[in-house]
Amino acid sequence: MKNKILLPAFIILILIIQCSSDTDNTDLFNALELSYDSGSFNELALLKDSLSKNYPESILMIRRADSLLELSERVILDFPYSSAEIKSDIERRLGRSITEEETETWENKRWLEYRYINGEKRYFDRAASNLILLKQFYEDIETRKRARSHDPDMLLRLKHTEEIINSTGTGAN
Repeated sequence: MKNKILLPAFIILILIIQCSSDTDNTDLFNALELSYDSGSFNELALLKDSLSKNYPESILMIRRADSLLELSERVILDFPYSSAEIKSDIERRLGRSITEEETETWENKRWLEYRYINGEKRYFDRAASNLILLKQFYEDIETRKRARSHDPDMLLRLKHTEEIINSTGTGAN
């Protein structure tokens, strides 16, 4: 009789331990994902090692953690430039000095690609060349808009298009 009571109690105890273990490694994996998303790649490597040591039976979680670590290594390769290096590259390409305000404007417009990696702002490998192309593209759009604003046919088309949009009741205000 005593064995009949102990066996279910033992099974319940094992299930409780297993459930708390799953919660712990799930929390640890969530911390890994958060570290990756925030660019804390040094912390990511430490958490991955901790997952491997403390939960060696969680093969799927360890593989997912390895994937995050490999992705972080690729991101580090893709974002090699510091603020000073990217500023120098942009100035060389533009043939003039740039201000902090210009850099901030380009970053806010998402023309200048960067990411925080281990607490430091790092710039994309092709950020300077992409910036020049994007800058030229958007400046050309403004030039074309100004040129069209004096063309009577274009003004008529714009007015007509606006009337059609407003008549549907779904105008973009």
